[in-house]
Amino acid sequence: MSLGATVVGAVLGLSVQLHSNALRKLLLMRHPWEHVLAIGIGAVFGNQLVK
Repeated sequence: MSLGATVVGAVLGLSVQLHSNALRKLLLMRHPWEHVLAIGIGAVFGNQLVK
């Protein structure tokens, strides 16, 4: 597993969650646990994409 893929996936997951909240005109950090979940899913996605 590459550290770069993990970081890129985590940033992608966070940006998707922030963009989702922005489109719905909510506070960007409305539910912080959703951001943690999105970062984790993004990191897994980034690592699976490399494999």
